[in-house]
Amino acid sequence: HLSHAAVTCPSLLVAVLESLVTTCLELAKQSSCDSVKLAASQVLASLVSVGDVKRRILPATLASSIATTALPICAQLMAEGIDDDVDEWAAEPASLVQDGMEDDNDQAMFADSLVESFLQHLGAPALTVAVPLVQRLLESEDWR
Repeated sequence: HLSHAAVTCPSLLVAVLESLVTTCLELAKQSSCDSVKLAASQVLASLVSVGDVKRRILPATLASSIATTALPICAQLMAEGIDDDVDEWAAEPASLVQDGMEDDNDQAMFADSLVESFLQHLGAPALTVAVPLVQRLLESEDWR
């Protein structure tokens, strides 16, 4: 519903955008439940994917905060859910899951789609966070 409001009347979000983003960021950071982290990240991804929200009412500081918080969380959830069968996992297309996550692999796929959305819609703020994350993964013996 928030995405619909953002598309049809982004000016209504001006008054609540900062508190909405702050609340979602806190939920993503502090929740011990992965599905809550993903839900909060999904709301943030929905907001930044709407052109008018991103261009007109999302301050650069909030965009940077979203990238700094949500990308590492999603990357962690992606890494935790990777299946042992890497070839099968890599062949599956990333997609948004609508009916809840059945297992860690579903969460990993959903987190992957959120990362793609953040990178696509946030641009530079997301890239400045993503590049060091990728470098750390490549250097990690656990990830290889």
